[in-house]
Amino acid sequence: MEQDNWQDRVSQLEKRILSLEREVTELREKQIDYKSASSVATTDLSTSGVLEQQSEQLKQPQSSQSQQLPHRKPPPLVSDTPYSSAQKYELPIFESAKKTETMKSNLEENKSLEHLLARVWLPRVFIIVLLLGVLWGFLAIVANGYLSEEVRCILGILLGIGMYFSGVHQIKKQRSGIGKVLLGGSHGVLLLSVSAAHLLYGFISSPIAISLYLIVLGLILFSSIKWRSQTLVVIAILSGYLMPFLVEQVTFNGFIIIFYSLLFSILMLLVSAHFQYKVAYWFAFGMLYFSLMMTLLFDNTSNHTIVFVTVIAQHIVLLIQYIIRKQLDSNYQLLQFLSFIKLVGWTYVLYYGHAHDVYAYVLLAGLIIYSGVILYFTKFVAIANVEDKVQQRNWIDISVVIVTLAAVLLGFRWGGVEYANLILFVEGVLALVIGIRLKYGLQKFLGIVITLLSGLAIVGDPPLMVFSRETLGWLFILLATPVIYIVWKQAIASKYAALSDTEQLATSSHFQESNRLVSFLIWFEALFGLVFLTVIVSLLSERLNQDTQHFIVSGAWLIYGLGSIAIGMIFKQAKARLAGMFFLFVVLMKVIIVDLPDLSLAIRAIMFIVLGAVGIIVSRLLYAGNDGGAKSE
Repeated sequence: MEQDNWQDRVSQLEKRILSLEREVTELREKQIDYKSASSVATTDLSTSGVLEQQSEQLKQPQSSQSQQLPHRKPPPLVSDTPYSSAQKYELPIFESAKKTETMKSNLEENKSLEHLLARVWLPRVFIIVLLLGVLWGFLAIVANGYLSEEVRCILGILLGIGMYFSGVHQIKKQRSGIGKVLLGGSHGVLLLSVSAAHLLYGFISSPIAISLYLIVLGLILFSSIKWRSQTLVVIAILSGYLMPFLVEQVTFNGFIIIFYSLLFSILMLLVSAHFQYKVAYWFAFGMLYFSLMMTLLFDNTSNHTIVFVTVIAQHIVLLIQYIIRKQLDSNYQLLQFLSFIKLVGWTYVLYYGHAHDVYAYVLLAGLIIYSGVILYFTKFVAIANVEDKVQQRNWIDISVVIVTLAAVLLGFRWGGVEYANLILFVEGVLALVIGIRLKYGLQKFLGIVITLLSGLAIVGDPPLMVFSRETLGWLFILLATPVIYIVWKQAIASKYAALSDTEQLATSSHFQESNRLVSFLIWFEALFGLVFLTVIVSLLSERLNQDTQHFIVSGAWLIYGLGSIAIGMIFKQAKARLAGMFFLFVVLMKVIIVDLPDLSLAIRAIMFIVLGAVGIIVSRLLYAGNDGGAKSE
């Protein structure tokens, strides 16, 4: 009996396993969704756990009766199918999960597009359409004489108040898009209604109009801060700068308008910086200059000192925010540069031809202050965060650009037009050397551009006298080229030495290419030195006869080639020795092709004797040097 019961239980177990396998196969074929697949998998796993417990229970009677029953191989608990348990359960789950995630992402994209259209653009566009319709209807009613002037102003104020409270209601109902649009529209309606009542119809006096303007401005500022809206802040900035010109004045007082514009600009710069509103920050900065230009347009007799102090005050506020690192975005750093440009430009316009050189003093002050800013960011600001280190480098780069610009403009101012190219070249070389040593890419780029442009201008103006401004410029180029070469070569070597052995092996070709590019400076130095020597010798010998001139120039070329060979032998530079030997052949070709037809027989003899002797001596010296080197090896 026990044996029959055991066999029955085993056969039932096999049937249950087969039925479970069929169910799992059907689930794979149907590719059910993630939730149903996971629930089935959980059920299947729990069922398999029960089956394992039952199989363990079946093993106990089998072991106890092993001596009485003949040996029989138990049937496998899992049939021989081509899929493992992981393939049975996990594969359909993961595939359906991917499909589910894709569907969710598509739904989110559709929702975001729907949100963008329904909550952002539809209210903004159609509120303008609505306001235009109301405006045209209002104009039609006024044209037909149905509304008096008083009623028009009252209706405008009531409409603005209604739009304001309607916008507040929409924001409280979580419809912030249309709510903020209504708030901005209410501000415009209220501002226009008050200005019409004051300027067009004269119903209210200037003090009352100013009070109402301030109330409207305070209301929109309060709304923009409470509901964190950059759009409302921009509207407040525009209306705030416009309000002084919407007040009727018996005599135009430029001082009051400029002073108000400065305070309002500083206030809105601080508000925009606090909430990190980039667009509003730019409006707060730029609209001040609109106010200044309008003031000077209406009152040309305004004191220029007040305008100058206003521009400086705004720049100081920007500089303080720049130094205390309130703005990490590159837009604010670019604004610092533009602010300095505007400061310099306004100073030049306001004080052009002034007895006191205010323009030069501003440039000098900018040069000193931003040099201190570079020192502050480099030596006294310790930043651990990598992202902030990148921003610190941007601060330094912008400061370096400002210092370079101030130095260039100051050189133009003090050096005059005659020495402008020379001053620019010296400043470009200094900027390039500083950029190479301090590893500032932007500084290095500016230095290269300024050096090339000013250097080409200097080379294009050859010397006409030995002691002249042109000769000084060419001499500066000859002196600056080896300095740039040495500094750049050292920077490349130190950068290569700082790498590990693996990195050096991987980047060796890159560094070799960099060395070849820098070596171009030496070849330029050699060629330009030859041209400079030829020009100077020609100027010195211009009063001599033609034979003597040819002889002196060829002699100078010969000495130049011997000097190159001597430098190569002293410093063991093969390229310098090769250049010198090549130069000896150039001198020989010059004598044969250029000088020989015009020289007398005596001068020919002397030149060929000298050239021949020099060539043999140089060959002997180089041969002896190579032979000694070979013996020592």
